[in-house]
Amino acid sequence: MAEQWTLTVLFLGILVSSMLQIFMRNVLRTGFLWTEPMARYLVLWIAFFGALTATSRARHSPSTSWRSSSPRGAGLFSSES
Repeated sequence: MAEQWTLTVLFLGILVSSMLQIFMRNVLRTGFLWTEPMARYLVLWIAFFGALTATSRARHSPSTSWRSSSPRGAGLFSSES
């Protein structure tokens, strides 16, 4: 549950800072220097927390393409049996 609130706050941070930047550039003809880099970092954190949430709920998408295309002996390093 804490991960979901964290994701919501991070997403709202991106949304508000991006809308503020659009307003500042188009209406006031100026802008903040920090909004674009902040949005980039927030996207990364959303990806990390989203993966954490999906993994903790066992809802992540499995990657089986490597195992199916690898040689037979390489399956020793896979967690699937």
